[in-house]
Amino acid sequence: MNREKAVIQILRKRRKSLTFMFISGIVLVVFLNILITLTNNLSSMQNVISVVLVVVFGIIIYLIVEKIISVYIYLLTDEYLGFGRKMGKRESVFLEIPIKNITRYESISELDVDPKLSKTYYFIYEEPRETTKFGEFEKDKKKYRFIFNPNERINRILERKIEENL
Repeated sequence: MNREKAVIQILRKRRKSLTFMFISGIVLVVFLNILITLTNNLSSMQNVISVVLVVVFGIIIYLIVEKIISVYIYLLTDEYLGFGRKMGKRESVFLEIPIKNITRYESISELDVDPKLSKTYYFIYEEPRETTKFGEFEKDKKKYRFIFNPNERINRILERKIEENL
């Protein structure tokens, strides 16, 4: 995806309070300590189980921190609409939709149940707002849907580009 002429929106989310994160961290450490203490009563495999617990908790903490810190990004170029995640300075786009493949683009209030859908991608954090939009596109003869909160500029440009392709 060519980013030189891309319109980029970063979807901010409500931050968790520092107190919540601090207390959650302490609770996780205490819980891990209790589990390791319980494994000390095992005679033969206590070291292996303790290491496995530390590794598993490390992975869980990484995933939680990534979920808290990362934000969604929307990228709109001349030919593609892209969705990704940004964590710090690192960005990764994991869904690129050619604008010519978008078959439907409307407000979330027009959303209906479609049994032919293969998957729905959600790029919102909380409940849909009145500005939330959804779109449908086809790929490999399957129908997909995406839901996101575009800002006014991306919405206006995307509506114009989709109308041009129809």
